[in-house]
Amino acid sequence: MKAGIIAIGDEVVSGDVVDTNTLYISRKLTTSGYTVKLRIQVPDQREGIIRALDYSLPRVDLLIITGGLGPTGDDITTCVIAEYFGFECMQSEKGYMLLKGAEEIENDVGMIPGMLIKIDNRELLLMPGVPEEMKNIFDRFISRIFTSRTPHLTFRTCGITERMLHEILSSVFQDMKGFHFYPSWRGVDLKIMPDNPEEIQNIRERVIGAIEDYVYAEEDIEIEEVVGKMLRKGGYTISVAESCTGGLVASLITDVPGSSNYFMGGITAYSNDAKIKLLNVSPENIKKYGAVSEQVAEEMAEGVAKVFKTDIGISTTGIAGPTGGTPEKPVGLVYMGVHINGETIVERRIFRPPRGRVKIESSTYLLFMLYRRLKKK
Repeated sequence: MKAGIIAIGDEVVSGDVVDTNTLYISRKLTTSGYTVKLRIQVPDQREGIIRALDYSLPRVDLLIITGGLGPTGDDITTCVIAEYFGFECMQSEKGYMLLKGAEEIENDVGMIPGMLIKIDNRELLLMPGVPEEMKNIFDRFISRIFTSRTPHLTFRTCGITERMLHEILSSVFQDMKGFHFYPSWRGVDLKIMPDNPEEIQNIRERVIGAIEDYVYAEEDIEIEEVVGKMLRKGGYTISVAESCTGGLVASLITDVPGSSNYFMGGITAYSNDAKIKLLNVSPENIKKYGAVSEQVAEEMAEGVAKVFKTDIGISTTGIAGPTGGTPEKPVGLVYMGVHINGETIVERRIFRPPRGRVKIESSTYLLFMLYRRLKKK
């Protein structure tokens, strides 16, 4: 089955808004058994939309269109689609346009629904361009219609690069057809769609045997959700002490609904003075080893656990950049500590700039460290 995506909007074409929708949709379609044959961006102009439809429709079985469904004058997508296919375009009570006769797909986070129409043997899905709304509609569409279309495997990994992952797996599998790698600052996702569904269990066992140390989930779930489930199941409480990540670890943890059951609080101790006064870090250790050191990361994790009286304390201290690095302690160096019931481990890693990447990668890796510790319990 072939699919195509058209992203509509002046802001998308100009680059003022990054088109993350197309990437998200492509990935979901691929893991649902579709081959994405085309991705097109066009401005909010009738002629451009029509040319995109002319080009796309003969080439796909499913066409996804995002953007231009709002209530303002430049949102013309719905009415252009209606004109093209001979539908009636009607205005809703809230001012946005609807295709009469289209199946509406509920939007839980916005007012404009998705609209699904069938033309001959093809399907066309219209969705708002706001990423959160698009995802809400598209996830419902995919789960309802395509979940079981093609059996596939999902592996979410952390602490390993795409290149390393590929090298390890290529030593196990001579033919890696159907293996798809999706790297990001938070890790590398692996999706496998075997030609023979009967081989799926055998493939899974071989993959796990090769990369188990880096896998934290076999479904589309974030590391903070996985850790949250483990904390809740084990009855643990947790607190966070952060320096270079500036509160990002605490933010990730509290992104999970129900995190108040286990997350007791966090301290962003950016200055040395804050580390000493709030977390009881030794001034002598800071003077001798520096604020970015194994010793300070250890004391931060232990100190925050004492402050909040939690079973677990975790910490980060590092150099996010772009300045502050030295040959001994380069930009990207982060020490991360995990303290659980009297036992503390610290890992030293160097993450690649820029600053935002260092913060995201180190925050994610710290949660992965915690995952591995909890898994052993």
